Amino acid sequence: MALKDIVRNIQDAPKVKSLSEVIDNFIVQRESKPNDHSYGWHPSSFCDMCIRHKVISDIVEEKKANNFSEKLYRIFDVGSSLHRWYQEEYLGPSGILWGKWRCSRCHMYVWGFMPSIKCSCEESQRTPLCLKFCTDFSRSSSSSEATYLPEKMQNRGGCVHCGKWGKWEFREVPFRLDAEGLSEPILGHCDGVLILPSGVLLEAKTINSFGFAGLFAPRRAHVLQGQAYAELLRRKAVPGCTRPLPEAKKILIFYIGKNTSDEKEFWIDVDRDVGSAVLEIPFQVEAAHKSKTLPDKHSECEEDEKCRRVKKCSVKKFCFAKRVSYKSLTLYGEKYGR
Repeated sequence: MALKDIVRNIQDAPKVKSLSEVIDNFIVQRESKPNDHSYGWHPSSFCDMCIRHKVISDIVEEKKANNFSEKLYRIFDVGSSLHRWYQEEYLGPSGILWGKWRCSRCHMYVWGFMPSIKCSCEESQRTPLCLKFCTDFSRSSSSSEATYLPEKMQNRGGCVHCGKWGKWEFREVPFRLDAEGLSEPILGHCDGVLILPSGVLLEAKTINSFGFAGLFAPRRAHVLQGQAYAELLRRKAVPGCTRPLPEAKKILIFYIGKNTSDEKEFWIDVDRDVGSAVLEIPFQVEAAHKSKTLPDKHSECEEDEKCRRVKKCSVKKFCFAKRVSYKSLTLYGEKYGR
């Protein structure tokens, strides 16, 4: 590229006040697109749910989209990146991580351990995905769009633009349970199954230094989430997998300190009764709506009306109101709420 082209590229670059502004604008655009998390019942959301709270909030509160700040989304992204690093750079190459692997080049899926060989798409001529990613990003004076240059593709299927083959990406272990009595399926994914040599369901969590220092036992919600995933694995609710599924006898709640890379691990026995009870929560919520009845208060709230749940409850004024009923809440919701 000639010096005049470099100067032209610099002059044509977008004018911004700060890099943070560019990043935040991108996050806003990314999160404005529809996503699958608004559909279905997710154990990460309902595992420690108060059924009465859910039913009341469904009636009286207007459904709102997640209004997370850009900073919080960046925190989520950092955690997801750490998950992928541990899965694809440590646990996968160690030969102990079982799950769903995808070739980044052709998007072919493989179930099991991380393959030790390259994907067979390496032997093909050229794939649409490789053609998509192998582009010339130089900007001409007449156009700022990237142009596809198929002649830059090697005949054996490799990409001379990046000089690399496809990479095996870990897609975790997805779950889907469709059941009678539920309007939407139970959906989720665990961080993988470790074979050590018996099966251990992995739930990895990233946490900041303050939370990490005060962590002497796994958090209740994380334990319940792990038990729910172990039960889904036992029920073989793993879509698309035709291979025999491993049996998880233990659950490993693995905490990673985001600031220090320190680690804490808690090993828990799989409890089918606990896992089944967690998976019953969506059924109980939908059954309450169908019968138009309010569930009982949470056991913690019955024992102590000043417990942590009550302090954080957004519908406590309705929950503890005298003579409250499903019908009275519906009338209130129609007038003031939804």
